Amino acid sequence: MTPPRALSPNARVFWGTRNRAFQGAKSATFYAFRDTINLNDPGDCFQREPWPLRLSYVVAWEKGHRRMDDDNCKASTKAFTDGVATALGIDDKNFILGDVRQVRDKEGLGYVLITVETVEAIAERRSV
Repeated sequence: MTPPRALSPNARVFWGTRNRAFQGAKSATFYAFRDTINLNDPGDCFQREPWPLRLSYVVAWEKGHRRMDDDNCKASTKAFTDGVATALGIDDKNFILGDVRQVRDKEGLGYVLITVETVEAIAERRSV
């Protein structure tokens, strides 16, 4: 799933429509993330890692969807951030927004790829 149009800050929609889109994106991210990690392993759930965690996004737009402005795309990923926080059982204040790249999905379906990294791992990678 990609960010629904209703999650754009420029969308002129009823608050209920926006809320349904937000909750749908949040729950889809929660279930996808929960299936990806082992919730019984504290290392896999980033519980042993130093916080804050950095979330980077790649938004691959489906066929027929135009790219968003960079700031609107960042704002529309809030539901995905909340879904990851809920799956990990931590507050989303422990996240730092990393890069948000927009690409075109070659298959035309659309997806969001979320990468979770520790800030220390990023610093180590840059120092090498």
